[in-house]
Amino acid sequence: MTHSNGLLDSDEEWEFTSIPVQKKSSPSLSSGKTKKRPTLSEASFRTIRASLPKSTTSFKTRHATASPLPTMVASAPITPLSTPDIPERPMSANIPSTDTNLSLQYISDDELEKICQQMNADLLIRRLIQVYKSHEIYLKIREIETASSFIEARLANHLHFCTNPGDFILNTLSALSTYFTEHARNKELSTRFRRLLTTSLCTALDRFLNTSLEAQRTKCAELAKTEEETKEVDLISFDDQISTITKETDLISFEDQVLETAVAESSSSDDEEEEEEEEEEEESDDDEDNVITLAQMLGISEDFMCRFSLRPEHQQKLIEMIDTISSPVIIYYAMDVFKLSDCIAKGCAHEEEGAKLCRILIKHGHYDEAIICVRRLDLFDWFPVSSTADQFLTAGYGPHLLLFYQDQHELQRELVRFVNKQLRFTYAGNLDIVPARYFEDLYDGTDKTPQLSRLKERKFQKDLVTCGAKLIKELEMDETSDDCYFIMLSQRYSTLRFILAQRAIQQLEDNDISIVSSANFNGLIDLVCEDDPVMARLAIKEMIDMGDTNAPPYFASLYKQQEFYCRYNALPLNQRLLGTVKGELMSRHRSTLTPKKTKNTKLPEKVYQLPAKAKCVMVNSGETLMQMKNVLSTSTICGLDTEWVPAFAKTGVVKTALMQIATDIDGYVFLVDFKTLFEPEHAKLLHLAQVILGLLFEDDQILKIAFDFSGDLDLLHSSMSSSKAWKLRNMLDLKSIETKQGTAMVGGLSGVVAEYLDCSLNKRQQLSNWEKRPLSPEQIVYASCDAYCLLDIFYVLKKSNHPFLRKLNRLGPIH
Repeated sequence: MTHSNGLLDSDEEWEFTSIPVQKKSSPSLSSGKTKKRPTLSEASFRTIRASLPKSTTSFKTRHATASPLPTMVASAPITPLSTPDIPERPMSANIPSTDTNLSLQYISDDELEKICQQMNADLLIRRLIQVYKSHEIYLKIREIETASSFIEARLANHLHFCTNPGDFILNTLSALSTYFTEHARNKELSTRFRRLLTTSLCTALDRFLNTSLEAQRTKCAELAKTEEETKEVDLISFDDQISTITKETDLISFEDQVLETAVAESSSSDDEEEEEEEEEEEESDDDEDNVITLAQMLGISEDFMCRFSLRPEHQQKLIEMIDTISSPVIIYYAMDVFKLSDCIAKGCAHEEEGAKLCRILIKHGHYDEAIICVRRLDLFDWFPVSSTADQFLTAGYGPHLLLFYQDQHELQRELVRFVNKQLRFTYAGNLDIVPARYFEDLYDGTDKTPQLSRLKERKFQKDLVTCGAKLIKELEMDETSDDCYFIMLSQRYSTLRFILAQRAIQQLEDNDISIVSSANFNGLIDLVCEDDPVMARLAIKEMIDMGDTNAPPYFASLYKQQEFYCRYNALPLNQRLLGTVKGELMSRHRSTLTPKKTKNTKLPEKVYQLPAKAKCVMVNSGETLMQMKNVLSTSTICGLDTEWVPAFAKTGVVKTALMQIATDIDGYVFLVDFKTLFEPEHAKLLHLAQVILGLLFEDDQILKIAFDFSGDLDLLHSSMSSSKAWKLRNMLDLKSIETKQGTAMVGGLSGVVAEYLDCSLNKRQQLSNWEKRPLSPEQIVYASCDAYCLLDIFYVLKKSNHPFLRKLNRLGPIH
């Protein structure tokens, strides 16, 4: 740079443009020979050489030596020289849009090249965010780009311009983290956007590091050609610039000083040249014995080839970033490309740093990434079950523990024991509901397991139960063992509370608190409590707490728990605590419950009834099975449905308890009692039933009508494996039927009945104990109605020639 007084600023450096400029005619320098390129004197050459950046390749005159020449130290870049206007190049074909605004923001290949040459990480991040703005825009741009125009592909093609590509990407990741932290209030800078950008940067480096040797040689030649073009263009413009400098310097009379300096430097240069020539001759003999490197074979420099390799200092720098980066999840995303697992996994030199990374991920709420990191690095020893479970459960990530310890059987069993001990606190009060033997080590102080801070919350207890129950099932542990007892007890207790709450709501809807009015839920209470004194006492406690005055004495007498009922009912509220958990919550009083829904005026007031001719037959013997076979052999239409115990009310395997078959022959409705047939002593009856039902389902002359029967079939296949071999023919499922107006049907089977039969279905017995024998009269009527109404619906559809039937070509002749 020249100041206004014409002096050359020694603290600045020359920056030459690669744009050819028109050269003025000037007197030729005497060289003795005619050359295509302009020749310079030694003094002029050294003056220019001193002004060039250090990264620029050295130029040699015919008398120059190989030794470095004295140079001027440059501390800061100067403003680029102005260049004449040049024609604008056409926009690259891989620009994602022709919109003017978008094209101005598009990161061109030239800009990527400059960014990589300067290794300007901050600028790259700013430009990426300027272009993509948010993850939505990022994904939309990706949809219209080709694979070759993706930012990671283009960046990978320019990383060879970096002197240290690995270090550049690390600095860029750090800059990305800093930018997102400093602009945390910007809602567009989401965690997903950060992940997408991080992935793009890492993918670019991964592609670059996997560049083929042939491609490396090509890129080396490309880089050399670029430098050569820059060198040639700069030499063409030197003559006029030096003349200008000389003229400006002469105005201040510095000519003598310059000449003296030039002569001294020329003499020094000649001496150095002779010394280097002697050294080169000596080294040439030694080089003959040297091994030829891969870089030499490819014809590229060692420094350039080194750019395509991942070095230990890159991994070390990434490890050091664990303590400094504001978004540690970025390190997790970069682990693969930097092969960090080879350094921080179990048994490696930096194993402790790996554990630190996992802890920081958990601290920042990146639980999924932390789990994958621990499992991949095999760092379970750094994460004790008790403290890890405490951290995950307290933060509401209890279900993640199942993935954390997947396939780690010993750790899974340890987690089951931990959960079981935590749930034990909820039963360790003075009510004597659970036998004292389960609390011996707790009462004598042997077990010092601390309570979790959120143990008083019902939702938190539910998460504990869910986690423990799934592990017990996966490990096939004995549910009756002491290690599982409180998990299974809590699961049944949760079911009991739900049943009692639904029972109370039904009583409020009916305004009837009698025992008979709740017969459907009473059967479910029996299913849960009948053979378990602990559950019986818990049921009585819950009924008293909810303010039910009729049910507690009734069930206390039924389950022979009168002593507990009298003792508990006499206790004040502050002494009714079930466990030792501070802030324990009791069940809500029945007066605080609200009905599920108000009366729906759209449903018909008329309730569907079985026709008077209907005959309900319980099929559980050889005689009734043969009766069913004879009737079905002459039938042309039948309605099908099944019933089973609600899964939440049974801890064991749920099986089909009943199958209803309504026929068009004399109003017969057969109720196949699978609960009885599945008993070992009735194996022959079960086989006969399988044969008869197989003939029914495979008969293409009998139309089988059902509603959403796929779930029923799945459970039937699970309960009776032989049913999987049945070839279902002539089956009509009304699940997809529409209303008379052609709209989607709502309300399930009840909605279809209301739409086409102008009746409502009484679904009260749906939640009842279908495995209790004998079935109640209400259950028999409910089950029969669910099957028989399908026949009535079909008759209405057939009479009106409904489009739903016209679409079914598989229907045979109907009589």
